[in-house]
Amino acid sequence: MCIPLAGRWVFRRALALCLALWGAPLCVWAQGNPANLFHDLPGQPVAQRRLWSNKSTSKYLVRLFWGRFQIVIKPLETNGDDASHLSILDAHGHTVKQITADFLDEVGLIQITGRSPSELYVRASPMSNTQSLARTYYFTQSPAVHTLMIAAGGLDAVHRLAGGHIVITSVNCAPMEWLEDLSHAQDPAVVIVGEMQDGRFHLNYCRYPQASVRVALAYRKELLTKPRMGATTIGLGEAIGYYANFWTIGRGAEASAWLRRNLPSERWENFADDLPEINQRLKRLSQLIWRNDRRDYTVKSHDQPWWPDR
Repeated sequence: MCIPLAGRWVFRRALALCLALWGAPLCVWAQGNPANLFHDLPGQPVAQRRLWSNKSTSKYLVRLFWGRFQIVIKPLETNGDDASHLSILDAHGHTVKQITADFLDEVGLIQITGRSPSELYVRASPMSNTQSLARTYYFTQSPAVHTLMIAAGGLDAVHRLAGGHIVITSVNCAPMEWLEDLSHAQDPAVVIVGEMQDGRFHLNYCRYPQASVRVALAYRKELLTKPRMGATTIGLGEAIGYYANFWTIGRGAEASAWLRRNLPSERWENFADDLPEINQRLKRLSQLIWRNDRRDYTVKSHDQPWWPDR
């Protein structure tokens, strides 16, 4: 049944993986932009503006201003300690927030709460390119700096409804990454959609199922093009993507029955062996967007990439 209301930018990397290794199914759905998956969400997409990217100024110390606060970025090339640093400083030069990461990817502004100044977002990633360990941090001023939320991977669309209600979506959280028998290149996209209420993220597929249906059916179509001979893992990513996106909207049994009828027996057995772990991860989707309002954050590679530590 539907999960009740309780309860980067990665796209450039996903795009490269799609084109090189997947046959580009995600790229086809998104037509070059994952936010296109969510074009029929209610409300209006919030404004977003990039302030800094490591592509253009990665070798230099950078200073930016965000309302009353200053942002100091020390990219990897300037540190000599195999880490990049971003600090948010108050008017007295005291650090109020700090992020240490293998890589700082992007810093920008996004209008989530509607307050002025806009919220600050910071995208950071680990050396391993493990997508589930990448982080996007969202900070707000009210008037002190607070962490509004943190997303594994990052968000693709944020819509504000009447009355300030916020709808948040992502296909970049990589909940199936490093699943047994699934190569990194086969990791399927799983839509995450929900709402921010009282400072917390709540899944709400019941109200916003459209993107999940589109992604699931695209995976099923892709699965039908796979050869029926060869390794049992061929098509496993598509099978999981189809099942997972239908599971989130209460149609997991339907997807499982279709896969059993249409997959070759050895591939069905391979999928069925992984099903308990798949279901366990799906039950924890809401944990991929969270709030932890502390001073220091670290984004690093480690030996157990999933489920990511917060």
